[in-house]
Amino acid sequence: MKLIAKTRADQVYDYLLEEIRQMNPGENRLPSEDDLAAQMGVSRATIREALKLLLRNGYIKTVHGKGTFGLPSVVNMKTRTNLGANFLKIIQDTFATGELYIDWQGFLPAHGPAAHLFEQPDVTVHASHWRYYADGAPVIYGDSQVLQTAFAEEPEAEPPVCDVPHFCARYLKDPLAYIAYDVKCCTNEEIAEWFHIAPDRPFIYWEERYFDLSDQMCGAGIYYFHPDKLSLSTTISIDKINSLF
Repeated sequence: MKLIAKTRADQVYDYLLEEIRQMNPGENRLPSEDDLAAQMGVSRATIREALKLLLRNGYIKTVHGKGTFGLPSVVNMKTRTNLGANFLKIIQDTFATGELYIDWQGFLPAHGPAAHLFEQPDVTVHASHWRYYADGAPVIYGDSQVLQTAFAEEPEAEPPVCDVPHFCARYLKDPLAYIAYDVKCCTNEEIAEWFHIAPDRPFIYWEERYFDLSDQMCGAGIYYFHPDKLSLSTTISIDKINSLF
């Protein structure tokens, strides 16, 4: 795998993220852009680029006339699903190690629990199973199926991708617009055995549907989460809430 060198803005982002992580409540105001640039020996443009990414990820809050504040509670929040669909990155950011193994099944009739998510019966899909591990233990099991009619070209036998959006961007005719998911609870003896938990132990799972730019559903999936090793969390932007009123 080719390693991508971190930019100066990436390095500033990592540094500020760790600084925010160590902040105490009431002592979380960041220095000005000029002060940060002087302290770190970088340009103001580099500071702005790093702050922009911190803001996008919800790690800072800027209030006009008051300044920019770090949010250590958010930085220390585990497995935030609203950061994106890349479960592997979420796991690697939370645990010491994270691994992903993908079983590419190729084109098959829609099958298994995900089949009922398609509006039309008897569709052909490209199917794959996604197995995620954290510190060597299984934490997420996923079943993803993408409609054959959505593909611009046939995927490689083992596509070099890290998540479903990456896979869809590489091979589908139209890019994904969004993924909608419904969170539910169930028991499943097969998944429970893989998780190494009691067969009657309930756990969270979600059903997700993939939509392209024409707002047509082009795929679906089901992901199961270990009830003890992986707790999911999310944040809601106050700015977005205030915009509703």
